[in-house]
Amino acid sequence: MALPHHTYRRDIDGMRALAVMPAVVFHASVRAMPGGFAGVEIFFVISGYLITQILLHEMDAGLFSFRQFYFRRCRRILPALLLVMVVSLILGWFIMLPDEFIQLGKHITASALFYQNIILWHEVNYFDTAGGLKPLLHLWSLSVEEQYYMIWPLLIVWTRRSHLRLKHVIIALLSVSVVLNLVMIYIDSIATFYLIHTRFWELLIGSALAWYEQNRHKSGLPIHATGKSAHVVSLAALTVIILCYLFYTGENLYPGWRALPPTLAALALIAVGPRAVVNRYLLGNPLMVFIGLISYPLYLWHWPLIVFSRLVESVEFSHPWRAVAIAAVLSVMTYLFLERPMRRKSGPALPRVAFTLMILLAVMAACGLAVQARSGFSGRFPSQLQTMLTYTYDETIPYRYHHCFLDDLDTLNDYRGDCVDEGFGAADKVSVLLWGDSHAAHLYPGLAVLKSGYPKLKLAQFNRSSCPPLLEGQTGDCEAANRYVLQRIKVLKPNTVILAARWLSALNAQSFSPLDDTIQTLKESGVKRVVVIGPLPRWHKSLMRDLYRHMILHHAEVVPARLSVADHKPIHTFDTLLKDHLAHQPVAYVSAYDIACNDEGCLTQIGQPPELFSYDYGHLTGVASAFVIQSIPLSVLGLGTP
Repeated sequence: MALPHHTYRRDIDGMRALAVMPAVVFHASVRAMPGGFAGVEIFFVISGYLITQILLHEMDAGLFSFRQFYFRRCRRILPALLLVMVVSLILGWFIMLPDEFIQLGKHITASALFYQNIILWHEVNYFDTAGGLKPLLHLWSLSVEEQYYMIWPLLIVWTRRSHLRLKHVIIALLSVSVVLNLVMIYIDSIATFYLIHTRFWELLIGSALAWYEQNRHKSGLPIHATGKSAHVVSLAALTVIILCYLFYTGENLYPGWRALPPTLAALALIAVGPRAVVNRYLLGNPLMVFIGLISYPLYLWHWPLIVFSRLVESVEFSHPWRAVAIAAVLSVMTYLFLERPMRRKSGPALPRVAFTLMILLAVMAACGLAVQARSGFSGRFPSQLQTMLTYTYDETIPYRYHHCFLDDLDTLNDYRGDCVDEGFGAADKVSVLLWGDSHAAHLYPGLAVLKSGYPKLKLAQFNRSSCPPLLEGQTGDCEAANRYVLQRIKVLKPNTVILAARWLSALNAQSFSPLDDTIQTLKESGVKRVVVIGPLPRWHKSLMRDLYRHMILHHAEVVPARLSVADHKPIHTFDTLLKDHLAHQPVAYVSAYDIACNDEGCLTQIGQPPELFSYDYGHLTGVASAFVIQSIPLSVLGLGTP
């Protein structure tokens, strides 16, 4: 029996292009399209509309079958998805470090079982920089869609069997989901972004239009708007979407109320019909239609290729458009040689195809679990690298997290009494106070080692994440934290105050006046000795990744004791500028860069047996912290003989 007929609309395929192109541009260059992430709203509206249109036609004709519905979903969604996941797994094998590969394995399993959005909810804000290294981050939206496909057909069938009016169910669910979205965005913005209950309305609003069109058709009224009003509405809707793309940013709370304009604009473009001026001449344009036809594989391909390119490059990936160009070629090939042939599989062949695809999906989920169970298959690396690449360093205890080194969730009341040593400030002691952000906290383990050999040395530690020790130019928690530390300095009267921070981010190389003002205030407060610790070398992503890249590209058999990368140059330049500037100030400047680096490169390991110098992009391990502190002349800290 033939399926009921519904008219194909070229302009809706063009709308897919309107959704995918800004999303791709956003991922390639945030500055070029800061609000391109709003394209997902258009995808959601289209999906809800088309799926509901199919469901209602089939149910009215008595042809609906859950089995056939999900078989067709498998045929539509899985071929390209499986291909991209297989390629991602292969690339991850050759490119990713063990912890990165473990995470990819977890995401492959989650994507194969369509709960990737839930996993990401617990891991990362979509707009955080950490998300930029997750190759399957973008599949959160596919998981939301598939969850909708699981729920919505069941609800329609239940509504019909319960003799409820679908209109009332749609209104109720739409209202609840919109309210949850508007309220939850201020309670848990990350959950609101990723989870189905706060995104349900975006698909449901398309479903509501499909229901409305079907019932309006039964009444004999025209389905779409006609005349000049349709043209005006289509132009207004397109304008709203473009403005969202240009003026939304990842710093905004999203979705929340900001999701309403692009969602309603997408709804309007579908509602005005294919003859409206925008739909006919822009969205119905053959190029837009073709981009719409390849939009699904393009969406799948572009982000993993951008991420893997970032992981391979030794400096920040500066040519993401190469990845986009490759993704475009792969998308066309995927559409022509995989998607389109698969869509011809119907009739008796459809169940066999669907079952095969589901088995392959289960295999992919199992592969993801295997990657996790085997700890990222660290044995794939050269033996010399394995120990280094599986190295872990828990900074919680040595940095004294959450009681002397606070993060964003801590308050000033969390500073504990043991942040100040007993006897601190006594006349016969040398009292040293450590002030700054995490780049100060990573010096504390080294100071603690030094203290064990110098009973006269007493320490105080007041550090807060991302808060440089500057009294001017800070806001919010950092301003309050720094004012608090200054008051403690006035009370504790340390002999020496050590200032350390991620200076390259905290200071403008053209003006060091915030640091000058802080030094002057400390001197006026009676601090005899101020020591500024300069920046340490910064690695691209992590020291481990740079070591891996070096050894693979150079076929090295031994882990180099020193390594030079392009990211070191701006640090060296900044260190020189800061050193020259502070030479005229009443402070002692310690070039941590000179301690860690020479003409042969920067230290990668230290001690026997060797440990990594840095466990991430630039924070010191415990043994490296001790090395840096012991490299500072004792007189700089005010110490003499033990």
